[in-house]
Amino acid sequence: KKILILCFCLLIILLLASFYNFARFGSIWENGFQLSDYGPRYKSLKETLGILNLGYIPNNFFYNFINTPILSDHSPYIKFDPEGNSFLFLSPLFFLFFLITRLKFWGSSKLILINLSLLVSILTIIFFLLCYFATGWFQFSARYMLDLIPLLIILLSEIISDIPIFYILTLVIISIFFNTLGALWLIGVFNG
Repeated sequence: KKILILCFCLLIILLLASFYNFARFGSIWENGFQLSDYGPRYKSLKETLGILNLGYIPNNFFYNFINTPILSDHSPYIKFDPEGNSFLFLSPLFFLFFLITRLKFWGSSKLILINLSLLVSILTIIFFLLCYFATGWFQFSARYMLDLIPLLIILLSEIISDIPIFYILTLVIISIFFNTLGALWLIGVFNG
């Protein structure tokens, strides 16, 4: 019965998305990706390799997970990359996500089902985002990774009770600091 309810909800979502695509783009299969003008920066990539390609993985992995802001000699003394910076470094609370590997979070069949579902969903989203032809230029952090945030928060809700409050507050303060600077940078406060 629960599976039927879930399938019914998914069917409703699929129908609504199809209706939206048809109303906006004239086809239930078009979601706007083929119609967007990506500008010269990504146009040749899209024409050469298409929208999704495994060849984009190294570049996208670097900008989404590795690329940290660098120190600068002028205000705000941190330089962000408009191609994107690691969302893990700019929101370090998400580093705690890796604690899900501890055995205590896999102690019952319900936890196994929930955690496996979340991890498969997260890895699937990451895979497709890494295969996408653009990083999200011009951006702060890694804006396409925002799709992961709700799933990561669910996993963090399991983990967070084991972490001392001092560490949590420290990571949150670092996130607020970086994201405030990033927002100011985006609106041009630090551009001269």
